[in-house]
Amino acid sequence: MSKFASEDSVRRAFSEGKESPCTDWLTRHLRNSYEPLLREAWILDVDSTVKPLYGHQEGAVKGYNPGKPGRPSHVYHTYFAGTIRLVLDVEVQAGNQTASCYAQPELWKFIGSLPVEARPAFVRGDCGWGTEKMMIEAEEQKFPYLFKFKQTSKVKQLIQKAFSRQDWVPAGQGWTGIEAELALKGWTRQRRVIVLRRRIRDEIVLAERKRLAGTTPQEQLALGFVETIKDGPLYTTNNQNLLRPRRFSGCLRELSDGSLSSR
Repeated sequence: MSKFASEDSVRRAFSEGKESPCTDWLTRHLRNSYEPLLREAWILDVDSTVKPLYGHQEGAVKGYNPGKPGRPSHVYHTYFAGTIRLVLDVEVQAGNQTASCYAQPELWKFIGSLPVEARPAFVRGDCGWGTEKMMIEAEEQKFPYLFKFKQTSKVKQLIQKAFSRQDWVPAGQGWTGIEAELALKGWTRQRRVIVLRRRIRDEIVLAERKRLAGTTPQEQLALGFVETIKDGPLYTTNNQNLLRPRRFSGCLRELSDGSLSSR
């Protein structure tokens, strides 16, 4: 390539065009740059980021903005190819539309537009995406998903019970995991969940034991969300939700090191 257009030239070229054909043109050329990579097994990661704005911009409204409370912002709903962290698409919305429900129509449209052989193995997101609406849509489309949960009281009770079980299995990189069933308030059905844990490093154990000294068992569970065993290790925990049953250790190993080879 001997030369390329400047940002101003591109902006002027698109300023006189209509939004729909310009979007189609941009999407088509963007797909050409990454779609061959999607012929291999991959995971679709979804995430939302708040971008504070200065000045006057379309869609700049006040909403959830932990970095700059009270300042207008945009929210970027972003789709990544897991492991390689390649951005496949970004949906820019007004600052008061941070919830994942605002991004779901375009998300499913994006997945549906991919050739069947290029679609992800499953979609993965944090607790902001693990909503009943999102999971129902995935279940109706028979599309596997994996989301984190907020550590609500019922989730904490499940994890507390899980620590009393003896059937934990290795999950890679020091993690062990266990399966359970959970039905939270507002859910229409029980769902399969996975709880992960790993030992905390010795220096963190010492600091945590000092911090938890003199507290009640209930306070210990709330502080740092770790399990304490007399003269034993401290564990940090992580909880996940998985729709379709599959080989347990392989799925967890993928969460640890990003490899799909052992699924």
